Amino acid sequence: MQWMPGPSPPLDSVLSDASATVMLDPGANRSTSGVATDQPRDDAVSPGRTLGRYVVIDLLGRGGMGTVVRAYDPRLHREVALKRLSADTQDGTGEARLLREAQAMAQLNHPNVVAVYDVEVDERAVVLVMEYVQGRTLREWIPLQERPWKEVVSVVSRAGRGLAAAHAAGLVHRDVKPTNILVTDEGRVAIGDFGLARATTPPSDEENAPVAGTIDPSASRDDLANPITRADMVVGTPVYMAPEQHAGAPATPASDQYSFCITLWESLCGTRPFTAATWQELHVAKRRGPPPWPKPRGVPRRIAEALRRGLHPTPEARWPGMDALLAAIAPDRGTARRGAVVGGAVLVLGIVGAVWWTDRHTQPCDGGPEQLAEIWQDESRARIQAAMLATALPYAASAWAQVETKIDAHATEWVAQHRDACEATVVRGEQSAEALDLRMACLRAARSELAAVTAVLAEADADVVMRASKLVGGLPDLGHCADVPALREDVPPPADPQLARAVEAASEELTRVRAEIRAGRYAAAALALESVRARIDSIEWPPLRARMLTTAGMVHDRSGRYAEAEDALHEAMQESLAIDDTATAIDAARWLTSVVGDRQGRPAEALWLGEIALGLARAHAPDSFVEAETRGTLGVVFEQLGRYPEAEHQHRLALAMLERSVGADDPAVAQARNNLGIVLELQGRFAEAEAEERKALEMWEAVLGPEHPDVGMVRNNIAGVLIQQGRAAEAEAELRAVIELRSRQLGTRHPQVATARSNLASVLLMQGHLPQAKAEYEAALELLESALGADHPSCARVLIGLADVLRGTGELDLAEAQLRRALPLLESSLGPGHRDVEETRQKLAELVAAQADGKPGEHASG
Repeated sequence: MQWMPGPSPPLDSVLSDASATVMLDPGANRSTSGVATDQPRDDAVSPGRTLGRYVVIDLLGRGGMGTVVRAYDPRLHREVALKRLSADTQDGTGEARLLREAQAMAQLNHPNVVAVYDVEVDERAVVLVMEYVQGRTLREWIPLQERPWKEVVSVVSRAGRGLAAAHAAGLVHRDVKPTNILVTDEGRVAIGDFGLARATTPPSDEENAPVAGTIDPSASRDDLANPITRADMVVGTPVYMAPEQHAGAPATPASDQYSFCITLWESLCGTRPFTAATWQELHVAKRRGPPPWPKPRGVPRRIAEALRRGLHPTPEARWPGMDALLAAIAPDRGTARRGAVVGGAVLVLGIVGAVWWTDRHTQPCDGGPEQLAEIWQDESRARIQAAMLATALPYAASAWAQVETKIDAHATEWVAQHRDACEATVVRGEQSAEALDLRMACLRAARSELAAVTAVLAEADADVVMRASKLVGGLPDLGHCADVPALREDVPPPADPQLARAVEAASEELTRVRAEIRAGRYAAAALALESVRARIDSIEWPPLRARMLTTAGMVHDRSGRYAEAEDALHEAMQESLAIDDTATAIDAARWLTSVVGDRQGRPAEALWLGEIALGLARAHAPDSFVEAETRGTLGVVFEQLGRYPEAEHQHRLALAMLERSVGADDPAVAQARNNLGIVLELQGRFAEAEAEERKALEMWEAVLGPEHPDVGMVRNNIAGVLIQQGRAAEAEAELRAVIELRSRQLGTRHPQVATARSNLASVLLMQGHLPQAKAEYEAALELLESALGADHPSCARVLIGLADVLRGTGELDLAEAQLRRALPLLESSLGPGHRDVEETRQKLAELVAAQADGKPGEHASG
């Protein structure tokens, strides 16, 4: 059975119907975190493998007790963290300890403790299923910027509240340290890795036995920072251990308090209170008691004294419990009241100062709205709305609503960023003039992109309205314009003012070309590119040329000129890497991966290109929309190589990144779910595939309206999944609905209608309805030849399906003629060695053999 179109369709309009994965946008967006080379290979926890019902996404870390991975729960549709017991601890004792950890942590329900959901036990391993908390460790969080001492105390104290809750539940952590405290971007703090936790009931004699000789007293300084996790021995990380743990005594809440105090001391001072070269020297230092406080700037003496008490070598001399310690280090209420009075005075002075400034100067940082006025105000808003609604498309109103909401939000953020960039230098004096220039240059570039998008929307036709969501979805992430260190890594503009103006003007024209590409107006994009190409060549500014070559590659790709696209993108990637223009290099490498692998059927070559693109994206824009796009493109390559678990890995990570970067209800997320559904289908997991496709359908209908073409695309793919489950009648009904929908949206002669009719013919053929199948194939072929030309590669799929029908009806001569027409079309599009070409050759050989035998043969599904 032929499913129309095949894996390498030539046009965007046909691309969106593929039963093979559909991409989000650039070289086609599809979607995952970490390629196969990210971590050392471990078959049991490698991406795409399963632990119980959970699908492994990425390796998070390894420790003495085992390996921690990020995974996906297909039943509850959420990401989780899995701790897998190391093979060398599976002697019964390690398994029992991990089960104890699960039981212990399951008792806790506290916002400052990482939650435990489940425990899996099978013949391979014991796996603890935990909440996946995306954030930084305390050790990573502290150095990101200079943290005020109050902020540090507040964050570490929240972890302390989680520890206090554990103690109240009768549990001891036994390995409190900065790397076991997680801080999220939203400000949540959670203590995790209770892998050493145990109940606070008295230990058994075996647990209390002496441990002399179990630890090498001459252990090096590096060893002292590593965790020791031997059951029934000294357990923990030496530099954070209480003295009694060094001696082999059982850990208690007082031991956790000691480790907590070292953690907070280190976080405030930048150094630990105790340093030593060996285990023995470290133990001796701790037995002497805490050293003098190093007096970091601003930290009150009472904080120092509270920590010194918590570090007393005798457990009984420490604080009665974590609650008492947390109360001792909390902000002084008298100070808070005094601060409020002083703050009020400062506020009054600030208001007076602001009035004085306003009287003496026009407000210096209020120019943002005026700069956007020409691009997005009542007049331009009304013009775009009128153009979109004038198409009279049934989904035009919902498309306009999506456009208005997205641009409103983008414009509001742009104005806020403009004001903040100005005030940081001019008013608050906290930012250099150089940083202001960088931020303003970034905002000017973003303004140009918004201008290009609104200009295209103001001339909206049916194609623009259909792609309006992708058009506004491609607006830049303005958060980059506030990231001064990242801006310093971008290619700087020319130092010569005249050259800089010429570069900026040409860049604005390239931005318009890209907007035309996203809007699906490829002929207009090609014309606009030609008008600016000669000027860019005369400017002789390498970064501008690299961007022009990348844009040319995009135009060639979308116009079906794949060899030209490959040449332009390859040159763009080389030039941008040579000048350290990482953003352009990512763009070029991602599109090149798609052109080589998806369009021209050379996935083995495309794989290394995709890995280069992903490496660049992870370094330059980690966990961003750009990285998600890149992972999606790489996922397509894995699909074409038949490496479906790795493809699924890429799609799942891309989906998660998109949900974080653009929001869970964005159309790009719906597209990513559609892509995930397709790779699940390729693995034979049809029920899961259908569930993802139906989620995508629900999202598209909610955001874009039930009449949008993307709704037809996902319903087309749902029909494919239904066929795979033997539900041909349901698939037929779904496809007939798609044909009606597309005929209303696009007209009865549109290529996407031909696609749906070809797929319907495949279903009818599957059910043995040969005359009806033949009629649908012939209708689809006539539509494609009329719209795209008789030599267009998209016709090949229909010709092959028609040949299947003709063979089934015994019309072997006609069937052979269709295959002989299809073969050169496939070769021109995919190359002579592509698997689809080889399969078609095989069909033709079988057909010729059947004719030589004088037998009609049986229908062969493709």
